[in-house]
Order: sequence, then C-alpha cells, then structure tokens
Amino acid sequence: KIGDDPTKDNITSGELDLRDNLFWSFGSSNANSSSGNAQAFFTETDRNNTFADPMFGNYTIAQGLNPLPQAGSPALGSGRDEIADGFFCDVDFKGAFGGVNWAAGWTILVESGWMTDAAAGIPDYPLKGGAVVTVTDADIDGDVTWTADNEYVLDGFVFVEDGETLTIEAGTVVRGKPGEGANASALIVARGGKIFANGTAEAPVIFTAEDDDLSDPSDFGPGDVGEWGGLILLGKATLNSPEASGTPIVDNIEGIPTTEPRGQFGGTDDDDSSGSLRYVSVRHGGSNIGANNEINGVTFGGVGRGTVVEFIEVFANKDDGFEFFGGTVQAKYLVASYCGDD
Repeated sequence: KIGDDPTKDNITSGELDLRDNLFWSFGSSNANSSSGNAQAFFTETDRNNTFADPMFGNYTIAQGLNPLPQAGSPALGSGRDEIADGFFCDVDFKGAFGGVNWAAGWTILVESGWMTDAAAGIPDYPLKGGAVVTVTDADIDGDVTWTADNEYVLDGFVFVEDGETLTIEAGTVVRGKPGEGANASALIVARGGKIFANGTAEAPVIFTAEDDDLSDPSDFGPGDVGEWGGLILLGKATLNSPEASGTPIVDNIEGIPTTEPRGQFGGTDDDDSSGSLRYVSVRHGGSNIGANNEINGVTFGGVGRGTVVEFIEVFANKDDGFEFFGGTVQAKYLVASYCGDD
C-alpha cells in the first residue's frame, strides 16, 4: 500500500511520485479508492493521474487478450515526455502497447492463444535524443567531440580555430538558430582548424534549422531557405586572387564580415588538411549577413587537397549550394538541390 509507513515518508518528501498514469481494474473497480498520503497522487491535477477505461481491444484472456488501445482510448495521444537519454522511445500512448503488438510471434502467451496476434509487428518508435546543447563560439576550445546522443544548436558564428579539432559522430544532428547579419549562425572551420564529420549512409551527419522536425519529412520543404547560416571551411592552399591581396595571397571569405580575422583564407600549402566530411547533409541555410551577401550551404575557401570531401548534400539553401574559392580540395559525390543560386 503506497499510503502506509514507511512509504508515506517518501511521498511527503517527494522521493516517491506517480505522474501521467492511467488506472483501471478490469471491471472490479473504476474509482479512486486511495486514502491518506496516496490521495495526493489523484487529487493534485498537475500529476495527471486518472481512473478511466483504457478501452483495450479485449479484456478476456480466455478469448485472447488484446492489449492494444482502440480508437477513442484515453491511453492514446497522451504519452509523457520521455527522458532524453537515447534509450527511451518517443510514443503517443500510455502503457506498454500502442498500435503494434510486439509480443506476437515469439511469446508463449500468444502462441498458446492467451493473447491475440492481431497487429503483430516490431515497434519502430523513434528514440528520444539526448540533451539539446547550445553552442557558442566560446564552447569550442581544443579538441571537442559532438556525440549522436545529443543535438547541438549553433548560437551565432562558431569557429573551430587554428590548432583546434571538432569531431562529429555519425548520426549527429547540428542545428542553427535563425538570424541575419550579426545574429546569423554558422559553423566556421578557420585556417589551421580541423573538422571530422564522418557520417555513414545509414547515419549521416545532419546540419539543419533549429525548428526542422526531422521526424516529419514534409515539415520543412524546398521553399524553407535562409533559416540559418551554413558550413564554412577555410584553408591554407593557394589562391589566384589579385596580388594586391598580399604575399602569400589571402582573402576574406564571403559570408563573414571582413572585420573578422578568422574569416581569412589562403596561403601556400596546397596539401593542407581541414579534416574530413563524409555523408553530411546541409539543409535550409543561407542567412543574409548584408545586402546581397548570403552564406552558402557549404563554402570552401583555400581548402587543401589533404581534406576529404565526399557524399555531401546541400538542400534548400538561399544562396549557392557549394562554392569554392581557390584551393586544391578534391570533392566528389556532391548533391545540390533547390538552391537559390549555383
């Protein structure tokens, strides 16, 4: 009994709590019979505990229990927000079953006829990702790894500076906050910095807008452009800019204010490496930072041939999909679609 000692002490202290539950006694009782300290679980409405018929398909074991809630069931559309740890699934129901009978096909319970095999299948509910990590320029310091169990939100220009390395695991989602001008968000790998974003065909690294619902392919479409900045790689390879740019020739990359020294690119090292990009999808970028000056989906400025670039997509960018400013990088398997310029 949850109302008796010593449990009541845990209830009073908040150590024990019950929230977002649906209670029903299969016909023997359909009312709140709790008392004492347990009463708070049902009288305090913010706990969202209710007594109601879950409307299963069939309650009788002798006829084959069907534990799937039917249309109109209070168990549907009311799942609790799950813990964001990459283990719990994102569902829209309460209880063990939604629209799929995952016990069918392998349990003796179903094989013996005590439970129906209706709606047999393997659930494919999306896992809830880990924490949402907001990243500012100050958060990249030394060697940093972004893991697939979190989502990362770029807040402003975030630079991977000379001597720093950013590693992004396969399957990681990186988002950019909306904004223009000084408030634009982008990831910039400066000269001497490195990025290793090596996704796979099954688990690409995705860069997209903060509000893009990746569980709904129709949420953001080809017309949703300029929602954030983009990805910029800057290297030390040679340029063919006017000699007035200096010796060695350097320049300021498009999309970054010329007052930002970390936006320079170019040099004399054609074998320079900015890291590796493989199986990366960049979506819905192209923020304006000034008149007729938008950030490209992926920008390469003086990037050397030591950088690996293959299987890269840019989708729905306001400006160019890919743009190369000098350099010697060798890129292959590139896809650009629904981009406003090149």
